[in-house]
Amino acid sequence: MAIASGIMRAVVRSVIPKMFAGGYSANSALNYLKTLGPVIRRKTFLADWREITGAKKVEAAFRFAPRKYRLNYQMMAPTETFQQEKYKYVFRIHGRNVKTGELAARTMSMGDSARLSPDEAEEQYANILADEVKRYKDDLNFEPDSVELYSVYRKKGLPGEEDMTEAERKRWMGEG
Repeated sequence: MAIASGIMRAVVRSVIPKMFAGGYSANSALNYLKTLGPVIRRKTFLADWREITGAKKVEAAFRFAPRKYRLNYQMMAPTETFQQEKYKYVFRIHGRNVKTGELAARTMSMGDSARLSPDEAEEQYANILADEVKRYKDDLNFEPDSVELYSVYRKKGLPGEEDMTEAERKRWMGEG
């Protein structure tokens, strides 16, 4: 049985580049192969697909939540400290020390007047980092690799009516 599954996997691996070039997604390719007969495990197929096509596996814990959902207000810590913007996003930036080559992490923050999803906040700060890589290397001796959202603070008090409707406010506050 192991020989048969090994042969089946080799056949599937040989077909993946043609299917990728033909415009198939991983799911549609696997579904098509299933119509032809028994195929390898889904997990094995997807691992082979990513290896051959160079696709990256989504590592974020938020990958199953639709992007339209934002962080709710219970997850944000209300703060009485002075902040200019309505929301303060705190990030843990992972990277390397330029001089020693050691792994390092720095904590950075960004203010914004809009409530963003975790993925949107990380993407926005990653764009800011990409624009300032030279400054980080020269001034801070730090070469950033990845951005991780650490926490979010909001100004104390409920959002105003300009932010959301009454129904949205009730939903985010867990009232209904």
